[in-house]
Amino acid sequence: FSKSILAKRVQGSTLDIADDAGNELSGVTITTSANANISLTHNAGTNITYLLPQGQQVITATKAGYVTNKTAVDISGVVHITIVLANTTNLQSTQTITDADSTAQTVTNTARASNNATVDFPAGAIVDSNGNPVSNVTVQVTNVSISDTGSVDIFPGLFVGNDAGTITPIESYGFMNVTLTNTATGEELTLDPAKGATVRLPVDPDPELDIIPTYRLDESTGQWTLLDYAYRITGSNVFEFRVTTFSWVNLDVVPWDQYYPFECTVLANPDDDSTALPEDDSTVGNVGSVPGQSTVAGVRV
Repeated sequence: FSKSILAKRVQGSTLDIADDAGNELSGVTITTSANANISLTHNAGTNITYLLPQGQQVITATKAGYVTNKTAVDISGVVHITIVLANTTNLQSTQTITDADSTAQTVTNTARASNNATVDFPAGAIVDSNGNPVSNVTVQVTNVSISDTGSVDIFPGLFVGNDAGTITPIESYGFMNVTLTNTATGEELTLDPAKGATVRLPVDPDPELDIIPTYRLDESTGQWTLLDYAYRITGSNVFEFRVTTFSWVNLDVVPWDQYYPFECTVLANPDDDSTALPEDDSTVGNVGSVPGQSTVAGVRV
């Protein structure tokens, strides 16, 4: 057993965990997407990097009083990983709602001075693992604006979007998370996908767009999966969108410098003759120095 661990240890690698003021933290629980059975406790001045699996993974760092951090890493050589945990004081609030099984509920993050996220739950939308609606629910809402100090350090996962297999860089304008638990038992709850929930998330800075793509964090890869689109509430910096499950959700756009122009010209076949060659009719037109080809109007590409 000892030889197995030593063989996999990446010499020189280190793992530091600090708060958003730069103070190293102790008593942080570490889990990894690469091995669900690994649960370690990180303390200031210790190094547990050698106990983490090698390869690509998402490290989850959790400590009471701090926003849970999910950092995507690749431990394939000597690495120096720094994970930042933000204090929940100005970012996260926890509230208890009753009669959620029979009455529509609205929960607003009360922790922030401004730009607080709001979630509307239809009656019966919050369910247990068997799909049964739950009445008394503890709701924890966290939302972060990009203008918040240290927002980039606590951003979960990678700045990478995945749209049905197409990978692109993304630029966030705000991200948030909601957790739901049974107040009586502590059981983790979810949403009835047929009912879902409606989220209203303020952004800062304002992207000056009226529609923003909505992404959900893939906690196994650290990439963000495109879900749908969020729409601006007129006259505000608030965007509204629907979700059917909760993880971290994120309002992102592909950076403008990642867009590339695509131009094409649709050509008509001369005389509607599918066998005709460009040189067959030099009088039809001349596009791009190709005789016998003319452009076509009204073609949808």
